[in-house]
Amino acid sequence: MHLDRRALVALALVSTLATAGCLGFLSGTTSVEASPAVVDDATASDAQYEKTDTRDVSVNRTFSAADQERTVEVTNWAVEYHKTVSVGPLVDQKAAVFATFSSPEVSVLGQSFNPLSELGTKEFAQRMQGQYDGLTVGDEVNSTTVRVAGEETNVSQFEGTATFDGQEVDVYVVVSEPVKHEGDYVVAMAVYPQAMDGEYETVLRMMRNVDHPSDESAE
Repeated sequence: MHLDRRALVALALVSTLATAGCLGFLSGTTSVEASPAVVDDATASDAQYEKTDTRDVSVNRTFSAADQERTVEVTNWAVEYHKTVSVGPLVDQKAAVFATFSSPEVSVLGQSFNPLSELGTKEFAQRMQGQYDGLTVGDEVNSTTVRVAGEETNVSQFEGTATFDGQEVDVYVVVSEPVKHEGDYVVAMAVYPQAMDGEYETVLRMMRNVDHPSDESAE
């Protein structure tokens, strides 16, 4: 399984932003940017996850109303962590992934806009399939609530399969519903082999220790 480095999980959201209908012009603003969301360093270290990518993903949108147009650059942030594992047929592979995605809320003619806020966990998990080679997301097998960036939200665990070096491996996909925090919407997600005992609780602990906003910069 390989995550597309060009856009990380953000591509799934960028496609949503790009196809949403025109809602009007954005008065006085030409760009809006989210702040990255990161896992507390001590928590990530204890969980043996290494931060491997911090990336800004921008999309240009043209809003129009009353014969006026304004092009707005929306900058999202994605942060990715990997864990090297040896389970089943996998030996020393970065087969466990944890990632956060943050996207800014845009005010358009007095109304707030962000397609990310409308996605449930199943929809987000399905969009992830296109970003991972050989990943298939199946049924929900567990759900709970946690606090992500200080805000309580629902978290769903899905069963699935992924291909690593030609080997099909059963995995779990864990996704939080978006939370609104400091003007951004934040999502946390993870993919890891089912053979990793106790990893679900590890992922939930990572989610509980997501800090936002942070002063991370692109790598």
